Amino acid sequence: MKIWKQTIIIFAGFFCIALGLALMMRSGLGMGPWGALEIAIAAHTGLSVGQVVQITSLTLTLFAWLSNVTPTLTTFLHMIFVGLFMDKILLFIPEAVDFFPSALFFLLGLFCFTFGSAQYLCINKGAGPRDGIMIGLAQKTHISIRKARMSVEIVVLLIAAALRGPIGIGTIIFAVLVGPLIQFFMRLIKLL
Repeated sequence: MKIWKQTIIIFAGFFCIALGLALMMRSGLGMGPWGALEIAIAAHTGLSVGQVVQITSLTLTLFAWLSNVTPTLTTFLHMIFVGLFMDKILLFIPEAVDFFPSALFFLLGLFCFTFGSAQYLCINKGAGPRDGIMIGLAQKTHISIRKARMSVEIVVLLIAAALRGPIGIGTIIFAVLVGPLIQFFMRLIKLL
């Protein structure tokens, strides 16, 4: 695949991830564990959610690097653009006020997020910060991507709860389904 096509797919993946995060945030049903943690940190620091996403991404990249998952240009682009896209998208998405729009926002957000993650992972130009932690854990423990991601998400969920992040039924659904959905979309994309 030509480099310009790979670049478009990678940035489309980043946009899908940011859109998914923004939709889940506006759903009011709870964020994924990382999102809940990042919103809690943003509330305490005065930084935007996107800025906290960028800082968290930098921290996770360093931890993944220590687990022998070497960051690539894609990793660093992920650090910058997911947070940037998220802050811009949030300007255009209103809060959902009723159950049906909330559920729709959350489900669309979950699918956008997992599809976007699978999209750039399939290009194989490096993992994003959260995916680097997932891959490092899978390699070190010889477990599947699905189990590694679920394990990481559940630990982060507990930390976010301790910091009183926005946790709801959506947070638990995200923690349980994010790994299987990323794995499903990766298999689907490889078939295309």
